[in-house]
Amino acid sequence: MSVIYNKQTGKLEKHNEYRKCQHYYFYYNDKELGLMHIRLQTWFPFSIQIYLNGKEYLKRQLEKEDIKFTSYDNSVTWVENIERAQQLADKFIEKKWYSTFDNFAGKINSFLPRIKEIFNGHAYQWYVEQCEYATDVMFKEREQLSLLMPKFIEYASLCQMGDDVFTFFGRNVHGLCKGEAVSDRKHFFGQGFRVKFKLDRNSIKIYDKSNVLRVETTINNPGAFKVSAPQNKIKWAPMGKSIANLYRYAEVSKACNERYLNSLAGVNPTSLLTGKIGEISCPIETKLSARSQNQRRFSGFNLLSNLNCTVFEVINGGAFAIRRFTNRIIRGLLIEYGVFLKDTFSDKQLSNKVTRLLAKLRAHKLITKIAKTARYRVSHLGAQIISQILLFKKQDMIFKIC
Repeated sequence: MSVIYNKQTGKLEKHNEYRKCQHYYFYYNDKELGLMHIRLQTWFPFSIQIYLNGKEYLKRQLEKEDIKFTSYDNSVTWVENIERAQQLADKFIEKKWYSTFDNFAGKINSFLPRIKEIFNGHAYQWYVEQCEYATDVMFKEREQLSLLMPKFIEYASLCQMGDDVFTFFGRNVHGLCKGEAVSDRKHFFGQGFRVKFKLDRNSIKIYDKSNVLRVETTINNPGAFKVSAPQNKIKWAPMGKSIANLYRYAEVSKACNERYLNSLAGVNPTSLLTGKIGEISCPIETKLSARSQNQRRFSGFNLLSNLNCTVFEVINGGAFAIRRFTNRIIRGLLIEYGVFLKDTFSDKQLSNKVTRLLAKLRAHKLITKIAKTARYRVSHLGAQIISQILLFKKQDMIFKIC
């Protein structure tokens, strides 16, 4: 807003226009928080943004306790006592941040005493604008990570999309979901690849630094997650940006990182896993339950047939990582994917076909039945086997297209 002289009316008038806004940046090498900086707005209400790095805090704490470590950029690449290092890192969210931030504000804003005088002692109300929570997996050698990283990037690009992205953020996929799940891959010259998944302005990304594999959750929209609200009648409420919820930011982000890391568990095949993949292509005789008296014979799977790969893709979908699947759900998806033609079979016949298919998957230990329910889930071994089969299949498809 500015005041200009109007030549036609001969009067001064208010005029809206874009003007350059100035901020002051203060850089600190704090003895406890490490390298950090603060941005101060130069006009009322003198907003402040404080940028902290948890890895810098961890380095200072390790130095304080004389624990040896090595670092690269903002990553700890080796530490003498990793259990104690994790304990120190977890204490980051337990600090009294209100008093810490008030102390920084008092140092850089000379108007703060006058502001407190006018507003009866009230000053800044602190909240979290953006939170990044990283989980680092340290490898002994950079070469080990270099062998695995291309496989992780490839798997993320080819096999992790849509339903899987919802699952990483702990969201059930249902007909009322309106969020758009987006994934992209970038190559940074001299630094490697980065894959990012975005949903509701929140994101999960994976990249490598030296011998560290990092999975990082960034929360810009905390309302997409829930926080316990015992003071209200509603047990869970959308999470707000108050720094009082910082503990919940950590819980949510850690769970997101762990879900993503678990999804990568089957990407690198071992000789044992390779043998297991070969076994499911062979016939097998087994009993499906302890109450069953007779063994049943089940045929093997043609691992690269379009039919079986479609079935594997359906049951391994991210939508079932939380809510599991039933005969009816799988039946509907197989009809949707064109595996079964609804007009060709009756509902009873389709149900029987899927029952036999689920029994075959159970016999080969690709899925397990949830006790006392009619629901199933993909087993840990099944997830590893299916991930490898789908990755190989999709690589083959892309090769043919190219």
